[in-house]
Amino acid sequence: MRQQKRLAKDVSKVKINIVLFYGPKRTLADTIFKRTGGAFPKKDIQYLIDNSICSVKLKHRKGAIHFAYAAFPAEHNRHALRACIIEELTQIMGLINDSRFVERSIFNDHSRYLELTLHDRWLLRVLYNSEMKPGMPADQALKEARRYLSVIRPE
Repeated sequence: MRQQKRLAKDVSKVKINIVLFYGPKRTLADTIFKRTGGAFPKKDIQYLIDNSICSVKLKHRKGAIHFAYAAFPAEHNRHALRACIIEELTQIMGLINDSRFVERSIFNDHSRYLELTLHDRWLLRVLYNSEMKPGMPADQALKEARRYLSVIRPE
């Protein structure tokens, strides 16, 4: 869009670090590889497309997310697509990857949740607490998370 001069003038000055891809499964890996300038190995992109409903891949720098893409195959119904968009964009924001050990969460692929749960929303609040810094050591981040939760959820 930038090359075709289809972006608003003020947007063209902003560095884009998240790209969303929606298209047919058969061409999605090639498109992602080409449009991200080879930032991710094509075989890794294809593996994710072949083995998941939707996917996200991140590049980190100094503990912070530097660049990310999310892929949404066009073959899925609108309910699956909606759940994918919610889950993948939230993961780009820094929340956990899928795990069967996370209960009451959209991030458990074996759960019935298709929207962010109250648990997920609390995790986002903790993550975006102003005292949380990219690249914080885990023990320091957990200490801050506990402190923050004790203030906003004292029960």
